[in-house]
Amino acid sequence: MTIGPIHASKVDLFLACNQSLRGDLATEPDFAEAATAMGTAVHAVLEQWIMHHKHAVLEQWGMHHKPSGPTRMIGDIAPRVAEGHGVDLAELESLCQRTLNACAHIREPLWGARHAELRAEARIKTKLVSARLDHLRIGWGHDRDGNRTGPFSIAVLDWKTGRELRAKPGQLYAYASAACVAAGGFPSQGWVYTGEIWCRHDQVIQRKITAERLAAFEDKLKRALDRPSDTYKPGAHCGFCPRADTCEARVARLKSTADALGGLPALPDAKTIAPADLARLYDKAQDLGRLLDQYYKILNAAIEQHGPIDVGDGSRLELREMTKTEIDAKAAWRHLRQAGLSDEEINDVLSVAKGKLERAVKAKHPRGKKESAWSELFGVLRAADAIRESSYRKRERIHA
Repeated sequence: MTIGPIHASKVDLFLACNQSLRGDLATEPDFAEAATAMGTAVHAVLEQWIMHHKHAVLEQWGMHHKPSGPTRMIGDIAPRVAEGHGVDLAELESLCQRTLNACAHIREPLWGARHAELRAEARIKTKLVSARLDHLRIGWGHDRDGNRTGPFSIAVLDWKTGRELRAKPGQLYAYASAACVAAGGFPSQGWVYTGEIWCRHDQVIQRKITAERLAAFEDKLKRALDRPSDTYKPGAHCGFCPRADTCEARVARLKSTADALGGLPALPDAKTIAPADLARLYDKAQDLGRLLDQYYKILNAAIEQHGPIDVGDGSRLELREMTKTEIDAKAAWRHLRQAGLSDEEINDVLSVAKGKLERAVKAKHPRGKKESAWSELFGVLRAADAIRESSYRKRERIHA
């Protein structure tokens, strides 16, 4: 018995573990949550901007030209959206601008306005999936008499505002499937173009989905919807599963992970462990870390509600008020001088936060000039050798 259609954003989780979304396949994610408020605001600004600049977008995106007037229009739209969604205006403008800049440099031609149709935030529902496409572009084929013959090209762009770059190929395949239904068939060009625009990372992940690959995906999804497995399959997806807290398979996985981590030797002896063995524990350790974070939040809430909690060994857990001391630079400057500190010594103890400085500079300039004002000042500071940069190594997971 078919239990679809499934919302495109949930496809990857469902295919990884059919039981993860039992009875909750078609529900659209709650975009009112605080964690997704900025993403929702970015989508709202871009939808209005794209539809206002529809002709310019169709003509220029994919043609190595930057769309005209993005900063001005973003400045007109963003304040209303920021206020309505309760998000930081400067961050919203920055993310929208970075998204538009990335789109303007897509290397794949996206077909001009003469024979193309553009839809923003297009809602599409098929027998398999329901989807909301951020940017759908259908290039229509025509015969010699100028009559429309069907889709020649289809492109789907998806705005991603997450801080962690995490591939969701199933979602993009679901978007491609919905787009083909909306266009009335697979494009004669031979593929559906999809682009994930990761605005915080200034990256565009591009795919060309062929008819064979799309058919294989649709067949796999249909079989899973028709006859979902009754077995829980824990994995990296558990951290995003609404049933994770009650899943016995996940509990067993976490226990085995704790045993494996507990058996690891300390450095330098740990250097003898094969890197592949360590990598195989990565997703499990991440899941275990999320569970620990959840435990500490619950524990703090319990102490907040009931007061200090007896541990049983003569000690107790309590929440203590901690004091964070900061020195006001303006009020302290004269006294630092009087204390005999030189410019170099004062420079060593005082610092300017780049993010706070950027927001302060932009706040002093009108809409449309904020980015240019900040860029100009940053260039001046760099020329004056006032910018100090240091490198460090950060572990990141890179998807091929």
